[in-house]
This record gives sequence, structure tokens and C-alpha cells, in this order.
Amino acid sequence: MMEMHGGREARGLAVKSSSRPGPAVAGNGFLRSISGPDGKSGLFLFAAFFFAVTVVFYCVRAPGALAAGREDAAPGPSNGRSARMASSERELEGRMGSSSRDHFTVKYEGGENILTGYLIGMLLEEAYMKVGADLGFYPTDRIEALLYTADTFRDVTRSPSWAGAIYDGRIKLPAGGIHEKTEELEKVIFHEYTHAVVHRLSGGRAPVWLNEGMAQYEEGRSSSEYSELLRKIAEGNRVDLRVFERSFMGLNAAGASLAYLISLSATEYIIKEYGSTSLRRILEGLNGGMNMDAAVSSVLYISYSDLESGWLRSIKR
Repeated sequence: MMEMHGGREARGLAVKSSSRPGPAVAGNGFLRSISGPDGKSGLFLFAAFFFAVTVVFYCVRAPGALAAGREDAAPGPSNGRSARMASSERELEGRMGSSSRDHFTVKYEGGENILTGYLIGMLLEEAYMKVGADLGFYPTDRIEALLYTADTFRDVTRSPSWAGAIYDGRIKLPAGGIHEKTEELEKVIFHEYTHAVVHRLSGGRAPVWLNEGMAQYEEGRSSSEYSELLRKIAEGNRVDLRVFERSFMGLNAAGASLAYLISLSATEYIIKEYGSTSLRRILEGLNGGMNMDAAVSSVLYISYSDLESGWLRSIKR
């Protein structure tokens, strides 16, 4: 998801694409959501993060507090309501305009958004090349992106207020009134496209922390600004990556900010110590039926617990 992002729900091997729809994965800009009035770290950030630690661990461990999917899943309505919403979404989609490029089809509300659709398509093609080069994987199936007005986006996705875009098997974002390329828009597109890649590589089996960590990394985000906060959290011995394997969608903004930061930091550690190719191979192992313990062991030759310990030691320094 974006601060314009979100998501329900990486580089060159011939990996079989997953056709099963992905649960919602949410996206980018969460670290800024807990910044103080001046946008900088400080006492406000420390207070917010340590409050968020309590929120996250209570919510994740409390029975039924979070969705149990491997990727972020939006809360599910009753069957009858779900059917009505799906029918309404199909009807809306039938009235949308569309444009196609080499690897994407972009659908948009309103004829006035034809230029927006073209711009989003162009940015998606850039993401296709950049993420493909990083991970050695280029999807061969056509990926769809749907652009909504802000109100329609909330109605269709039922996403939390902190989510600004979503990947649920298709990229969905509020994009009315966008007429030019901006840094923030580019980050959103790269983030959500990475979710699509992770879903295909893992067969929809990636733990949420790795899914969101990779999406943030590919959008160009860094955890370095928050190194002191991460060190304090790690020293408290309260971080367990397994807690972050499940949906973040039930968290409030502070809890989500913490979950996204931890996800990014752990993913950065893997890339720095083992390389981007190792991430792709872990995802491929998951796609092949391995659990996270087996996938990490087969690629990195260490246990999942040892990976976590190494990461925590690295941020305590």
C-alpha cells in the first residue's frame, strides 16, 4: 500500500507464474506516518515505536486479532455481501477505459484519466525492467492495474486508512487527478509491482514481512534513518520474525509502521549478507512447497532462527 500505497499481497529464472489470486498486501510510506511534526526522528518517534511494539505483539498474539493468511488479507465480508461487492466491482470495471502496453493492462475510471492510465503503464514498464534486473525474473503473463477515485478505492478494497494502494492479484490504487510523474508515484508503482512479482515467485506463500520488505526495498526505501530505533527495539529482545509472517491489515498506523520497518530491515540484511539472488531462491523454495524454515536452510545454509539472530546482532551494533 502507498501513503499513497498498499497491497493485498522478483528476477530472471523461468519460474512458473501463480494463477491463484493473492490476498491483499499493503504498501509504502508507513515510516513517515509516525514522524513528528517536523518529519524528523526524535522523542516522538521513540514514544511511538515503543507504543507500537506493545500494540503489534498484543494484536498478533491475541486470538483472532489478525488475519491468518500468508499475505496481507483484507477483512472478509459475509458471503452475501461479498457476492454483491464482487458484482458491483465487475459492473464498475465494465465501464472503465483501458490501455495496454507490453506487459500490463491499465484500467481507469473516467475518460479524463486516460493520460493517468498511460503514465501508470509507463511507470509499470520501468518497474518491470528494474525489479527484473534485481531479481532475475520477468513475468510472462500480463498484469492488470486498476485506477480508482479515492472514494471508490476505499469502497472496493475495504483497506485500512493507512493504506494507499493494494495488490490482491491485481494492482489497485487511487489515482484520480494524477497528470505527471512524481517521486512518490514512482515509489508506489514500484512497491505494488514488487508484490506482484513476489506473489508469482512464491506462489502466494511468502511471509508478509519478506513480501513487504522486498516491496519497500525495490521502491528505494532505507531503514538507515531509523537505525537507533531499531537498535533499541532489538536490545529489548522483543522481535520475532515469525510474528510478522501474518497479515498487517489489523494493525493501527503505529503498529503498521513498526511492522513495515522491521520487514524492511530484515530484508536489507538478507540482501547485504547473501545477495538478491538468495531472496529469489527462497521464494522459489516456498513456491515448491517448502516452509520458511526449509527454504531459508536450503538457500542460506543456516536456520531461520540463526538468520533472525544474525539480523538482530547486525542492528544492535
